[in-house]
Amino acid sequence: SARPSMDGGADAADERGLWVHKLDAYLLFLLEARNADGLFHGQYDYASGRAMAEHSPYADGEALLALAKAAKYLRRDDLKDAVLAAARAGYAHNVEEALAADADSDVTKGYYQWSSMAFAELADSPWAGEAPFGDWLLRLADWMVDVHETLGRPRNTGYAYEGLVPAYVWAEAHGDARAAKLRCVLAEGLGKLLGWQVGHPRAAALGPADAAGKGGIQNHAAEPGLRIDVAQHQLHGTLMAWEALYGVSARKP
Repeated sequence: SARPSMDGGADAADERGLWVHKLDAYLLFLLEARNADGLFHGQYDYASGRAMAEHSPYADGEALLALAKAAKYLRRDDLKDAVLAAARAGYAHNVEEALAADADSDVTKGYYQWSSMAFAELADSPWAGEAPFGDWLLRLADWMVDVHETLGRPRNTGYAYEGLVPAYVWAEAHGDARAAKLRCVLAEGLGKLLGWQVGHPRAAALGPADAAGKGGIQNHAAEPGLRIDVAQHQLHGTLMAWEALYGVSARKP
């Protein structure tokens, strides 16, 4: 297999070509996983690559985010129609229709952080005028704080901050008064959740204190079990907040 070259020579070009090829295949898979409504099937068969079953709010949000970032950062204008259709269909079904049926919808919860990150990307893209992405982003943040009440939830809501951080950044950049509220929610909510991280100085964690458990994050203050998805969501939200609130970046220079 191709190996990266320190001097940016032929090996590095081969390495990039390899990963671009893989990415193209992944993107094609996502495009073929859409249903007639512009949403994404919730299951697929690994052997055949065929997508199937009802759409899923998780699939709708995650696929939208992947396609939106690929389109934006790789300048893949050929993805524009698919991205915009998925954004409009996903928002209509997983937000507008879901909240009309249930003000604290689990469907919207499943769609929340993925779509928020995608809308933030699209609101700062050449296609920003194609839909009110910034308004959608802030409406979802209002819902997460005021209706879903993330600060009062007894279980880990690290996922919420992956959406609340870009909403705060958007509000702050556009002079929206909600920026102050969102900044407080970020500080209070993540501060609470850090107390559930094994080995953290503020922790009253129940999880295993040995090296294998250190850094793991509980899903509930009274439950010692550690889950990798909980850790990933909270870590990502925390890193995003560091950068947005305090200008501290974990990215390589």
